[in-house]
Amino acid sequence: MVAFLPVLGSLLWSLYKKEWPFLISFSAWMLFSSLTSFMVAGFWVPEYLAMLRITGGMPVLWSIQGLSVPWNWLYLMYFLGILVYGLAQARKTGVFQPLMAATVLAGIGLTPMRWIYDLFWGILVPSERPKHSVPARVSLTLALLFPWTLALLPEDLRGTLAVIAVPVVWSLVFWVEVGAHKRLSSLPESSKSVSD
Repeated sequence: MVAFLPVLGSLLWSLYKKEWPFLISFSAWMLFSSLTSFMVAGFWVPEYLAMLRITGGMPVLWSIQGLSVPWNWLYLMYFLGILVYGLAQARKTGVFQPLMAATVLAGIGLTPMRWIYDLFWGILVPSERPKHSVPARVSLTLALLFPWTLALLPEDLRGTLAVIAVPVVWSLVFWVEVGAHKRLSSLPESSKSVSD
């Protein structure tokens, strides 16, 4: 489920930018992969959906369920706000990265997951640009080191806190990078080349 929003965001962005080769190749590979899996394993979709409904064994981890009212609603609105802001920034700048980062954050913050390692999707939030500011470097370092601090907590609290806090920490990287990018884009060209 975590991958659903980034994939959907990529497809919608490609549709918006009229990147037909990407859309055609994605559709062709999805069709090929689906048909191949059906030939090998049969029509497995109903069994997969039934497996998702199983509550025993590995629990479904969902950030919103770990919070009480009104915090769960604030958490939901926060990540939906990031999604809307990322879309607006992408349309304004013509660059996909803000939307990609926002869909990844919404994916790890709002969708149910079976495994805690789904939170590692957060590594897709930072842009590929060099980190132009100290706050950008600090926020990225914090996001990378934060999961290790969970080892200090009692084991029964780790999973719940991780699915709530890790997306929030990665969102700090998003906001710091947005601010750094805005400051950088407002500089004259000569200053940009020096800071690069």
